[in-house]
Amino acid sequence: MTTCKKHQAHRVTVDTMGSSMISAETEEKPIKYFEELAAVVRLPPSADRDVQASLIYSILKVPSVTNKVNRAIKASVLAPFEDANYSSICTQELADIHRFMADASSMVHDLEHSISTFSRLKERLEQSMSACSRSTSAIGRIPVEILVEIFVLARPPSRCLGIKGTSSTVIRPGLKVSFNAAQVSRRWRSVALNTPRLWSPIHLSGAKEVVACGIPGPLEMLARTSFAPSYLVVYLHAANHRFMVACKKGFISAFEQKCKGLDVHVMRNDRKNHYSYCYSKIAEWLPRFSKLERLALMDCHLDVQISTLWAHWNKLTHLHIQLRTFEDRGKFYSLPALPTMKVLVAEELTLPRDTESFFLKFPNLTDFFAQQPCSTWPLQPFSHSKLERVAVYCSSAYVADFMSAATLPSLTDLAVSSISYHDSKVEDLLTDLVHRSGCQLRRLNILNGWSHEKRLLEQHKISKALAIPIVHCELDWDNMTMMRELKTNWYEREYFVEPKS
Repeated sequence: MTTCKKHQAHRVTVDTMGSSMISAETEEKPIKYFEELAAVVRLPPSADRDVQASLIYSILKVPSVTNKVNRAIKASVLAPFEDANYSSICTQELADIHRFMADASSMVHDLEHSISTFSRLKERLEQSMSACSRSTSAIGRIPVEILVEIFVLARPPSRCLGIKGTSSTVIRPGLKVSFNAAQVSRRWRSVALNTPRLWSPIHLSGAKEVVACGIPGPLEMLARTSFAPSYLVVYLHAANHRFMVACKKGFISAFEQKCKGLDVHVMRNDRKNHYSYCYSKIAEWLPRFSKLERLALMDCHLDVQISTLWAHWNKLTHLHIQLRTFEDRGKFYSLPALPTMKVLVAEELTLPRDTESFFLKFPNLTDFFAQQPCSTWPLQPFSHSKLERVAVYCSSAYVADFMSAATLPSLTDLAVSSISYHDSKVEDLLTDLVHRSGCQLRRLNILNGWSHEKRLLEQHKISKALAIPIVHCELDWDNMTMMRELKTNWYEREYFVEPKS
């Protein structure tokens, strides 16, 4: 009992000293420090409010936990003998020790819980810091309007859209984009999904595997176009019977109700194995495109009646067609009037002798592009009051004949292949055309294979002689400026591919 009394007396002394120590060092300074820290800790408005509240609460709670632990340790009956080899013999001391150990175990559990809480708070704080740091980056501060334009311009057109010279290796199958902006970050995804024009045109392969697996990707893109006009580009393979049958049964019915434009191309995996498809195969489902205004048919044989063609085309505003055979050209010439047609791109077209009657079928035509037309007879004089943009890519003799026969009072943009006569021939033909038509040319494109230096000299000479503001000497039909602009407007897109030098 003597030992117990001595221990109790010593404990009182220690408690007295400990109390003053805790009051001075553990209560006043820590509490003041943690209150200041809690006042300083203010997360940005974008941060999680729960994190901020939990952090401040935990910081303010630290001093009380610290004091509680210190008091429990100092209150232990064996505190003065912790570093000594002391063995208790008193029943009261033994009970006090067990009580202390139980309290200490409870506090250890509380401390472990607090440490776990602080670890989670630390992790959430680091996440908030990372999110805030992204807000300070230049890319993160780009306005949405500019970001939208970047996304749209980043989509290169594919070769099948009529603009060649673009690399198909950087374009992902299905989406036909160099990258998917919706898979970069949360903000980019939100911007991309709220930009309907980013998801058109939609490309669809006509392979038999597509019929078996379905078209979830193209359908998702169609849904993302929302209210914006959508365009469907279909690639037909040699073995396309199964795909055609599926289309007849409604395989692409979702597109039929919404698409404003349709392109049908032949997929050429091997250039030596060239084939075409018959119009009768698509005629079974083409009329179901109720909103169709723009149609492109490449490598298509017109094996149906003229009345069928007119019924399908009489509401079109844009038509791009390849006329492979004399039979196809004959049916095209025999079509009744198409008064809604505004843009006509015809490849391998032979203009009839009575050119005036041909153009009368298209009274509202503003754009006429003819590639490789040929004729064994001279063209009769003709006029068209609304043609503004004309491109003729063929032999020198045919270009000269066309320019000599045409009277185009609304003409502003003209593209012709080079004339192999002496230079004054070009100037004379252009001068006669402008004076006869009473038009003011805004731009002239001359397609040739001259060297870069010769093209520059020719541009300067013609521009000065004829007072044409813009004169371009370009290499080929597919990459000329007027063709790129035509296709840009055709698909209502904002891309613009630089021509090859």
